[in-house]
Amino acid sequence: MEELKDLYFRKADLHGVCMRKKDLMGAFFQKADLTDADLREANLRETDFTDANLTRTDIQKADLTGSDLQTACLADADLTNACLVSACLAGADLRNAVLVGANLRKTNFQSADLREADFRKANLNYADFTGADTTGARFKRASMSGAVGLSERLEKQS
Repeated sequence: MEELKDLYFRKADLHGVCMRKKDLMGAFFQKADLTDADLREANLRETDFTDANLTRTDIQKADLTGSDLQTACLADADLTNACLVSACLAGADLRNAVLVGANLRKTNFQSADLREADFRKANLNYADFTGADTTGARFKRASMSGAVGLSERLEKQS
């Protein structure tokens, strides 16, 4: 895995860039445009994506443990089998995002837009969904032990 740790990409135009299998641990992507980027299998641990645009980005099998994605746009992004343990997605836009099989343990989804997101088979244990919009989201066979703010919303939708 090629190392590109701690790089600074604030407000960078990285539309369509391929960073597959790159080690970007601790990099700064605040307000960067990563639309249609390829971040599959990348090490993105503790990376800052605050206010970044990750629309339609392929992030399958990437490790985003402890990353900050507050108010980022991940609409239509593919995070299949990605690891986002203890990540912050507060206020993020994940409309139509695919998170099938993702490890989202202790992830903060407070006030996030999760409409039509696909969480099938995901680990959502101890995640915080307080104030999140889960309209149309799919949770079939997801693990939700200790999740906060989710059960009440699911009951209202049925």
